[in-house]
Amino acid sequence: MAKMRERDLIAFLDAADSDAASYAQTLELLNAEMVSAYHTEPQGDEESDKSQFVSTDVFDLVESDMPSLVRVFLGADDILVFHPIGEGKEDKAEADQKTKYVNYLVRKQPESFATIHGWLKDAELHKTGVVKFYHEERKTTDERKIKGMSGDELTVYVNDLQSARDVDSVEIVAREEADEGKDEYTVTVRITKKKKRIVIRGVPPESFRISRNATSKDEAVVVGDDVRKTRGQLIAEGYDREVVKSLPKLNQDATALPRMRFGSQGSTDDFESHWANELVEIRDRYVLLDYDGDGIAERRHIVRSGDKILENEPFGIVPYALLSSILMPHAAIGRSRAEIALPTKKLKTQLIRQINNNIFSVNNPRAVVNDRNFELDDLLVHKFNGIVRTNGVPSQDVMPLVTPYIGTQALEIIQYYDAMRAQSTGSLMASQGLEVSNLTKETATRFEGVRDVSEAKIELMARVYAETGFRELFDGLVWLAMHYQDSDTEIMVLGRPLTINPSRWRYDHYASATVGLAAGDSEELLKNAGTLYQIQEALRARGSQLVDEQKVYNSLNKITKTMGVSNVNDYFNDPSKPQELLLAQLEQMSLLIVQMEQQLQASSTNPLAEAEMIRARAEMLKQQTSKEIKAAEIEQANKEFMANMAAKLTELELKYGANVPGAIV
Repeated sequence: MAKMRERDLIAFLDAADSDAASYAQTLELLNAEMVSAYHTEPQGDEESDKSQFVSTDVFDLVESDMPSLVRVFLGADDILVFHPIGEGKEDKAEADQKTKYVNYLVRKQPESFATIHGWLKDAELHKTGVVKFYHEERKTTDERKIKGMSGDELTVYVNDLQSARDVDSVEIVAREEADEGKDEYTVTVRITKKKKRIVIRGVPPESFRISRNATSKDEAVVVGDDVRKTRGQLIAEGYDREVVKSLPKLNQDATALPRMRFGSQGSTDDFESHWANELVEIRDRYVLLDYDGDGIAERRHIVRSGDKILENEPFGIVPYALLSSILMPHAAIGRSRAEIALPTKKLKTQLIRQINNNIFSVNNPRAVVNDRNFELDDLLVHKFNGIVRTNGVPSQDVMPLVTPYIGTQALEIIQYYDAMRAQSTGSLMASQGLEVSNLTKETATRFEGVRDVSEAKIELMARVYAETGFRELFDGLVWLAMHYQDSDTEIMVLGRPLTINPSRWRYDHYASATVGLAAGDSEELLKNAGTLYQIQEALRARGSQLVDEQKVYNSLNKITKTMGVSNVNDYFNDPSKPQELLLAQLEQMSLLIVQMEQQLQASSTNPLAEAEMIRARAEMLKQQTSKEIKAAEIEQANKEFMANMAAKLTELELKYGANVPGAIV
């Protein structure tokens, strides 16, 4: 079969997009209802002069979940860890690099907190939360004005700028002499940088597209999102200027969710901007089709605007990660926590409105009167300390129309609905449904049970997030880095620089989640880790071979990260890193030498020059170690030092006739 023609490709994309857009509109209507409930906006069934109350159940549930989720996914501990398949050193080292680098990309970049927080909240509030990850190459310009610089200084300055990382070009756009006869200039320098980085970006739910009835993102015929970009942004990303000028301008009509999100800011329809700032709609799609005519459908990345194809290339993955609070079998899109609370919110809204209306009627009762003996105008106007005129007997000609108070009965029904919602969502707010008079009768076991149910719900949700969306994100970032990042990258890990080149990765590793176990209670995690540490110390005291320094370090690492401390190396040395252990050993040796000096000086007047030489040797080796020599060199240097140390201590023992610990004889 022949390669697909462009007009056939556009026809295929139009059909696939039409199906995905129709599905997106259905989802947007559901999402808009949940967002409206979160914002406690009017339901549309309000009546004039009656209660306008809207229940906050959706808001309360979402905001009660967020602290636990943020603590789990934006805390100190790693979200997922890559494990080596074999026992080789290179395999293990690569798995460790992937763990550190991907966790850095997800949580340590400047925009990471806002991106992950928004992703988690989208999944709580909408049918699904989506992030997109991609490799970005973009040019940026910056102009600097420097005064009082000589010609030689200017040359050195420009050369330094040109040699800096990511700098594409340096241009002097203006030069002025400061004073006539002086070699000083005021110059304006334009610096153009070409930045390459991996980006993780949240996708607004209304912009996301996926084929209807897809069982997963990898099985969907089309997955993508509609992106709003300015013409200037497209040129900065490398698209041809004339092609960008020909792209159709974005239609500014906002759909339901954007109107809710930006409604208070007003419309921008009347704003006319420079063409470089004009918005263009870009359809970024990852399509499964047989483009090359070999009979096998492959995934392709296609970027289009209108009928213009801007990019069309093979792509091995779908670079989106999806989160749903509640998974549904055989469906790519699940359910949200807000969706579960929505029915309760509607019922409670009506009940509390009726209670408010009832209270108003009780406090403002109507009256049955004999209109022949009363001034009806006086009754129609409610005035404090007002007078009602009558010609008859008030007790005979007027009777209050009593409205029974229903608040107590209605509150019992509300409490029942609260209990129903707590049963389905696990919210601890179920305790608010208990009768105040019965609080003293509730047992501690009862409240422990409610708390355990709540934590179990959060734990399950955290595990679902880790095993679905976050796993997709981690695996996708590894693939993206291996295929598009072809140079060394330096990141800071535990306070130390780590150089990584993902293009050299060559092993397949399995990522396992480290979150989701007792996710709702860090105190319980801390208690369990402390218990493990105590068991390890007891085994070490007995001389058991079941525990070594690395196992103890792992427990201390877990304890510190559970406490919210990300840099464990500020407090404990890692046994797997010889540099750290050797430095600690040298510190102990130096202290031992000082103690021996003091003991020998007490029994002799000799200045112990030999001991001073030993201490100098220890300091020199310590400085050498701090320059991060290789592990093999450290091991050899350590052996040499220990041998020299033993020899010197033996000399001291023979010379002074004292028993020196560590000597050979």
